[in-house]
Amino acid sequence: MFNTLFYIPDEQQRRAVMRAMNRACPANKALLQEYVNLKNAVALAHGKPNFAEYNMYNSLYGSARAVDGLLKRSVQCYSPRLREYMAEAAEEKRRLGGDTSLSVWDEEFFICRVVNRRRALGAAVGACERLTRRTWRTPSRWRAR
Repeated sequence: MFNTLFYIPDEQQRRAVMRAMNRACPANKALLQEYVNLKNAVALAHGKPNFAEYNMYNSLYGSARAVDGLLKRSVQCYSPRLREYMAEAAEEKRRLGGDTSLSVWDEEFFICRVVNRRRALGAAVGACERLTRRTWRTPSRWRAR
């Protein structure tokens, strides 16, 4: 869903798409609730308090504690960069004439712009470094002996 928001430059259109993609059909509400109840019944039958805990048993992590640890380490690792990207994204929105607040429908659009700009810059710097290395290095057969 969020990948489509990156391609919609108009904020009102992004907001409308976000609302449309997050609404559930009222006729399906009872079916969804029955589905959740059945999954929880399976978990209870296996001695787990809920389906999330039951599902964890067969997953890569094996326990809710392991997942919690992974999430905490991820937050510590990625929070500084995410704050930096969010600040750049807010500045990007301000440059385009908006305020500096980022709504959910804005985050993907502006953060992707920031990430793509950084990737382009990184690729350009890398190309320059590779070019200068090739240009300034003298092959051994050309060196004075």
